[in-house]
Amino acid sequence: MVLFLHITTRIQGRKDDGLLSTVGGRGFPHLVAMDAEGKVLGQPPGRTVGDFTTMMEYFELKPKAEKGDAVATIEFFIRAMQMGDYKSLGDAKKHHATLKKITKEQQARIDEQFLGLEIQDILQPVRENKERSKHQELQAAAGKTLLEFHKKGRVPKPDGLFGAFYGAILSHAEVDKDIPLFEEALKLLEGRFPEATQFFEAKRKVLESLKEEKAEEKKDK
Repeated sequence: MVLFLHITTRIQGRKDDGLLSTVGGRGFPHLVAMDAEGKVLGQPPGRTVGDFTTMMEYFELKPKAEKGDAVATIEFFIRAMQMGDYKSLGDAKKHHATLKKITKEQQARIDEQFLGLEIQDILQPVRENKERSKHQELQAAAGKTLLEFHKKGRVPKPDGLFGAFYGAILSHAEVDKDIPLFEEALKLLEGRFPEATQFFEAKRKVLESLKEEKAEEKKDK
């Protein structure tokens, strides 16, 4: 393995200066694994060192699994779920049913990935929606379902899924005018993503509006 850093300079005529867009990148940084010819083999599920390690283990385990190595097959299955090879929980469970001699520790990691896929299935209508006007409605509907996961402590660990999970619950709380739930979801998101200051400022304004509306309703009674 050779680590390679490409910097786009926008210098006219510079060789491979458009490599970022060539490999599908739209922002910085963009991490991918390429072969010696520059073909993209895949990209990590996130931007942490752990995510990059997962990707490298995926490529290391793949040939061993393809040769029938029983241990490598299970470990590769776990990495494949982390890498996004399975688009639905149903697909992953079908493959899971063919595996044998899974240890308790491996099954715990598999269950964690199953949870992520289950949550992604619930969020699918939000991801596939093309109409901005329907975004909050769909997100709130997903949040209503995910609230039950939250109550049972079934919370995803990866940052991206954690954000989508509680973002949906936040939308549900806003639509349902559930102030305690809105505050709880907002606090959890702020704890995980303190740098998203503009987002939280906007949501705190929403929270104040909900509180003012609640106070007006009490006056009218």
